[in-house]
Amino acid sequence: MGLNRVEITLFVLGIFFGASLIMLLLDNSKSQCYTDLQPSKVLDSWFYNLERNQLIVGYKNDSSLTFISASNTGSMRPSISDTSVMLFMRDLKKEDVKIGDILLIERGGGRGDLTHRLVEITDEGYITKGDNNNVRDKEIWKFSQIKGKIIGILY
Repeated sequence: MGLNRVEITLFVLGIFFGASLIMLLLDNSKSQCYTDLQPSKVLDSWFYNLERNQLIVGYKNDSSLTFISASNTGSMRPSISDTSVMLFMRDLKKEDVKIGDILLIERGGGRGDLTHRLVEITDEGYITKGDNNNVRDKEIWKFSQIKGKIIGILY
């Protein structure tokens, strides 16, 4: 029996809340003892955004790692299911992006982000394809459109 999207989202948020508590307890400059902890301090250290049926959660002070829930298109099955939660790394350099990486692409135009695998790098840009799709994506992406690369998947 698998977990549904809400259960996975609550689980991930629980991990973030627990990690925030631990970080605040260990950081003597912010908190001298556990009674100084306030929910607002814990919650203020994380950002979240619900965008086009995707939950994006990350730690404000280190924006290089962020969690995102999968969208429900099925284009990346079986690698990424509709209920997967992915950990992605932001602030990439061009040399960090390699063929075979699963990238988070900013499509623009209100279409939401795209999570597809990089299949080719050309002089024009980056070409991606969903694992469950028969053809490559029509658009060629610029490096500036790459928001991050998936480095972990929670199923």
